[in-house]
Amino acid sequence: MEFQIKEVDSGKYGIYSFNLERSSYFITFRIDESFTQEDAVEFIRRIITASHEK
Repeated sequence: MEFQIKEVDSGKYGIYSFNLERSSYFITFRIDESFTQEDAVEFIRRIITASHEK
């Protein structure tokens, strides 16, 4: 997984990219007090876990 945190005028964003067996993901999350960087990682962890259950 690769990630970058970017702060711009409209807010703070977490940009994540990762590859699984048959797919690639590029996801951007707006990071703030209601959705943290830890929430973003947990969301991605659920995607990875679900892909391994198939």
